Amino acid sequence: MEVDAKWTQAHSVAGLIIAGGNGMRMGGVQKGLLEWHSKPLLEHIIDRLGPQCDFLTLNVNQQLDRYNQFGLPIINDHEYPQSGPLAGLYAGLSQISSDYLAIVPCDAPLLPRNLVEKLYAAAISHHGLAVVRTEHRIQPTFAIVNKSYLNSLKEFLDRGQRKTQLWFKENKTAIVEFPPENFININTPEDLASIHSSKN
Repeated sequence: MEVDAKWTQAHSVAGLIIAGGNGMRMGGVQKGLLEWHSKPLLEHIIDRLGPQCDFLTLNVNQQLDRYNQFGLPIINDHEYPQSGPLAGLYAGLSQISSDYLAIVPCDAPLLPRNLVEKLYAAAISHHGLAVVRTEHRIQPTFAIVNKSYLNSLKEFLDRGQRKTQLWFKENKTAIVEFPPENFININTPEDLASIHSSKN
């Protein structure tokens, strides 16, 4: 892992790209496969997140033949179907051997190149959990979680809960501030048209 010299790594960190949704606001199109600057959004995520982690994997539930082309191990979240990003987080924590799991969505191609570094630094000093906030808005799909929270997450999902932000709040997660421009999510065709004008 290539990181700033000020960041002393004491634990291994896996990265999980969450792409398990149905892309309903995109008309059912898999968002990670949409192209931006001649590359799928997912490829931009891999380029930015990969160097920040010891190991990278992908959470998807459909069109596996297309996602296999990216050469990453694939984790599905069928244990908690239709439960959103937390189902992907649970599946990742269940299957990785790393101490920490960093999660990001598949539709944010401008994510910071120091995201994991900053989240990890906050997590190791605050009970193993950290999440991004931009301009007073929590970004719950950009986070890092210690594997020790697996049982807490399972209990939350078993209660029928699925709100990512609520789970982080219940566990008193550390907050890491970032500027908003790196956390643009592509949720609608209008979002994709807008980000096409960006060259970041």
